Amino acid sequence: MTLEGVCENNLKNLDVCIEHNTFNVITGPSGSGKTSLAFDTIYAEGGRRYIETFSPYTRQFLDRLHQPNIKSSSGIRPALALEQRNRITSSRSTVSTITEISDYLKTVWAQNSVLICPNCQLEVQKKDATSISKEIAQKDGSLIICFSLKNIENLQSTFEALSMAGFSRCILKDGSIKLFEDIDTRNGDSPLSRDIPENS
Repeated sequence: MTLEGVCENNLKNLDVCIEHNTFNVITGPSGSGKTSLAFDTIYAEGGRRYIETFSPYTRQFLDRLHQPNIKSSSGIRPALALEQRNRITSSRSTVSTITEISDYLKTVWAQNSVLICPNCQLEVQKKDATSISKEIAQKDGSLIICFSLKNIENLQSTFEALSMAGFSRCILKDGSIKLFEDIDTRNGDSPLSRDIPENS
């Protein structure tokens, strides 16, 4: 991108050449013309040229940007400007939150980043119940999904309901696993383990 003879505001016949696809910083003391170059010249000219690509009907609904005072320019692309706003800040405010660029960065990170588990250092992937059960079964050879039963009034009817739902075994207090039909339900004391974790 090349600008020749920039005379916008306090800029006096400035020639600028900026390479595309690089990170460029405009810096200098107050009043040196940073805003005049970045916003009033580059952004204004890029936006003006972009708006001119639309039809006259569409252009009437868009904001008109003034034509900057420059002799010639080439290679200026359509521009996106993030302007500073005067707002109430706190001790937790950062450059990204004040300029709202953090909202754009969140979108970039969500699309291009990779989530790594801090414990096993493996990539976190989205899986359904079927793929998880297959992966566990391939590693250990067997898979048992458990849940705790509490406040059971009738053990026999509970086993019958669980059998109809597709369950067939339970873990006893001593840690052994038995089929429902192999458990004597005539005893009033529940043989089920009360120490099974909720997420087992």
